[in-house]
Amino acid sequence: MTDSKLSTIEDLHNWIRTPKSVHIWGAASAPGKGTLIPGIFQTRNEDRIIIRDRRTDEPFAQSGDSGAMVCYFDPRKEELYVVAMLVGLMEPGDGSQNREYVAEILDVALQKLSLGNGCQLMLVKHDDL
Repeated sequence: MTDSKLSTIEDLHNWIRTPKSVHIWGAASAPGKGTLIPGIFQTRNEDRIIIRDRRTDEPFAQSGDSGAMVCYFDPRKEELYVVAMLVGLMEPGDGSQNREYVAEILDVALQKLSLGNGCQLMLVKHDDL
């Protein structure tokens, strides 16, 4: 079994210069396969990433998958990274049929929650419990 690591915002800046394959194991999608679009998109309060369906006939996510962890496998290091938490489907503004999904960058979200709660939130391995 491969341990997973929390990707940092710095990791993401290095990875997303080119599209990357990502996946989820959601309530309805197992696995959901997508492509991470280059760039980090900032909203008023969050840093988010955009994911597209890897194949037009296979959706990356379906109803009920919100909250699933978006993961990236680095084949060079043979490591699985937890990148973001799926928020949901975005409506295409250009009338295209390409489905896009928005996800909250987990490292940034955990940092904000840690500050707001006066603690340090992190992912832990099962062995660490």
